[in-house]
Amino acid sequence: MHPSPCTREHEGEPGPTSMPPKASTSAAARCEPPPSPFDTLPDALLGEILLHVQYEARRRLALVCKRWRQLVDSPPLLRRVAVELEAITRDNEREASPASDDSASFGGFGWGHDDPERPVQHILGFCWWLKQRAAPHLEQLAVNLGSLVCWDEYDNSDLVVSELCGALRTCTRLQVLALSLQCSFQLHACMDLAPSAQAQLRSLSVICMSWDPDVDASLEVADLAALTALERLHLAGLPLVLGRSLGVWGGAQQPAPAQPGDDAVLPPSLTSLTLDGYVDFRSSVQQFVPPQITSLTALQHVALGNVQCSSGADFRHLSALSSLTALRLLRCAHLPTCLPQLQQLRALRLNDSPRGIEAGLPSAQPELCSVLQQLAAAAAAGQQLTHLVLEGVRQQLPAEVAALPRLQALYWVSGHGPSQLPASGPYLTSLRRLALASRVAASNTGVLSAMPRVETLAVLGPASRQPKDIAAELSILRWAAQQQPPSLRRLAVSFNDKGLGPAQLSWPWSSYGLWLQAELPRLRLPPWLSIELSYANNLLHELRNV
Repeated sequence: MHPSPCTREHEGEPGPTSMPPKASTSAAARCEPPPSPFDTLPDALLGEILLHVQYEARRRLALVCKRWRQLVDSPPLLRRVAVELEAITRDNEREASPASDDSASFGGFGWGHDDPERPVQHILGFCWWLKQRAAPHLEQLAVNLGSLVCWDEYDNSDLVVSELCGALRTCTRLQVLALSLQCSFQLHACMDLAPSAQAQLRSLSVICMSWDPDVDASLEVADLAALTALERLHLAGLPLVLGRSLGVWGGAQQPAPAQPGDDAVLPPSLTSLTLDGYVDFRSSVQQFVPPQITSLTALQHVALGNVQCSSGADFRHLSALSSLTALRLLRCAHLPTCLPQLQQLRALRLNDSPRGIEAGLPSAQPELCSVLQQLAAAAAAGQQLTHLVLEGVRQQLPAEVAALPRLQALYWVSGHGPSQLPASGPYLTSLRRLALASRVAASNTGVLSAMPRVETLAVLGPASRQPKDIAAELSILRWAAQQQPPSLRRLAVSFNDKGLGPAQLSWPWSSYGLWLQAELPRLRLPPWLSIELSYANNLLHELRNV
């Protein structure tokens, strides 16, 4: 059977026809659908639109026609690639829809849905495409690799990682690289990156994490000194090892002994450093902060995660960072005792640190209060701390926060119930930006009104909403309508309206957000006050990120 004479062009080849030329032309005119709006767009504009399409969908668009394939593989669209790949396990394969077929991805490098090699071939097909088409143009690459355990529970991580590293070596213009893996990984910059990429790479992120305790998620990174232009470095592994071989991790064999030059792995050009899971076992005294960090004179932002130290003195190397302006601690057992010595520190973010603060352990709160008290004393002596983020503090806001004389931004949304804010202290006259839980904000409008300089306020409701949460948000909006305080210019209310239908709310709106939006005109809010209503707003993001 011959294809219909009105078969559309596919990959640039016209469909065959058995009609005479005139009949064929008239039949095609009757059958051919009118051109879509996208067909009339110039290539430059269509390329700009495709830049905002998710990468996997963009690859499927390459099969529409020859023009679209050429656009998808054009240099402007190959400069930035972000892709998520996963080798499907037996459990989540059962949940996958039989109709889903990714055979269109990566230029037709496809497979059948019931092919047991499908997951691995998906990833290997991407590596092939990366080497053959994208590598000469690629400047920014982000790869998120999911589980690498296939149907038969065979671990294909060695094969996949080897192919991925081989593809990376062909990317000669790479400036930004982000890898997220659920397996162990060894990155040796001199061997796994092209020489030209080593000299121009500005940002490197490698994250090895797994929720499965039986999966090795160790990360070994070496030869970083070759990355002479590197400014931002983010490394995470359990454990994270810098500058040497792990040997057989988790078994009887210990890591290889230290070699000369092993410590010199961090480029002096770094301005931002994140280390999650770092530990050094080479000496009798474990190191939780690389000693070489003291020589990074340009370093301004540091984040440390999962530091299972025995005391705050284990952070002593941080005291040498005279240019440090922002510090984040994530799930750290203790808080650095050297914090008051960081004279240029402007932003401090504590995520579930010290250990036990989220669970309300008795030992955690006194340590936090002691450090805040020391920071208040240091601020009086000239320290520049202006931004504080407290995540995991669920009881009361420590009263010591009120003593910080230069505090301009405070993020504390983990408080439960009608927790009371300190009603006095220097922070009342210094705060300008504030993020609170909705119930906390609603029960402290008197304190908020006593802040004469506060300009922005973000409130966040809990994921599990109750009528009192709705009442709290309405109370905050009514308070703002009374022009209290007069300096307030921006109010953001974040909420979760999932599962709140008319039957539960007794309102004619299926969305609480739409109902709240309709209520705003009745509140008679001042015209200079900007109101943001959403599930997650930019103001919360701004105040949280340090």
